[in-house]
Amino acid sequence: SPSISTRCCPLAVAMSSRSGSAPFRGLLRAKCSVEEATLRQQQRLLDPLEMRRGCDLRHPEVDFSLATKKYQRSSAGKTFEPSEVRSPETCLETMTFLMDIVLEADLHSETFAITPSFMQIYSYLHDRCRAVRVDLHLQQPWSSQTAAFVTCHEYCLRFEIFARFLFAKDAKNGKGYDEHLGLQAISQTIDPLLCAYRDARVKGQAFETEPEIQRLVILLLLATSPEKLPSHLAAMDGELLRDPLILGAVNACADFLSDDYARFLRYVASESHLVACVLADVAALARLRLLWLRARAYPKAVGDRWQLQPLAKLLSCDMEVLQSLLTTYDVDLDDERFEAVLPRKDAWAKHPLCCDLPQLPREIRIREDREGK
Repeated sequence: SPSISTRCCPLAVAMSSRSGSAPFRGLLRAKCSVEEATLRQQQRLLDPLEMRRGCDLRHPEVDFSLATKKYQRSSAGKTFEPSEVRSPETCLETMTFLMDIVLEADLHSETFAITPSFMQIYSYLHDRCRAVRVDLHLQQPWSSQTAAFVTCHEYCLRFEIFARFLFAKDAKNGKGYDEHLGLQAISQTIDPLLCAYRDARVKGQAFETEPEIQRLVILLLLATSPEKLPSHLAAMDGELLRDPLILGAVNACADFLSDDYARFLRYVASESHLVACVLADVAALARLRLLWLRARAYPKAVGDRWQLQPLAKLLSCDMEVLQSLLTTYDVDLDDERFEAVLPRKDAWAKHPLCCDLPQLPREIRIREDREGK
């Protein structure tokens, strides 16, 4: 099942042996070299987001101001020359361009040759962000000590989290999205980022953004691999665990895992949009479990009615989300009295809420595997 890993392991890149002990440093000062952009134009390998606006799309022309270096798989014996690898500063410039301009390409019709869908934008950014990370890793270990290295990886992490949320929310536009590859990209971003944070703290040069990112990592583990949470928290620095942001995330994990769903949902509602993106699936499950627990408790012989306003407050959601949830699980709504109407005993046995405690899809698979054994 899809999950993320937080084991620190630098990206292995095939490089030929170099004489001397001087560190490898990229010398390319452009988002993409002229040679690469020209070659891809000749081979008709340009992405539509790199084409010159107004050109014939059957014979595309590159817009050098838009072109960014494409990811290339490393191969045995390949030699990376400094002239084709971007410096950390140029990598940061490229990443800023990707997130500030290309991410909103559908809003900049005067700049790009097409008006892309978000799937097209995501595919392009996923590839180009990966190319940025490769350029940075080629220059390790010294590059990981720079602010540009950390900032680029933070950009990548936030982007992948945001994209995963949007595709999950809009299944129609997310048909081409592979959640496994998305989580893999998140994991490949987290690993070197946590290593960079750790090395900086050892030298007494902690990054201000570390608590925020560490909080996201903890919540991602709750959403994808809760069994890895204890070992991850045990490996964290004690002083870092006392940070209010991280302490809040740890308490939220404890609330969910101890079935205090109301308190967990209040945490999600009070935090940033990015936290809500990470916990969207877990929050939906918590709401369903709260609804399930309430449904098991009412007097079934005579039925029951729930006031919608207090119920929405309990589930920490707006009325639209609540009504959608109740409708999905066949709970009748009394629009005049603004209430949810629960079935009586004779209809309860066949009701969707009369079932086992709702689980995450991953938990269902684990349970089925155990039963099979």
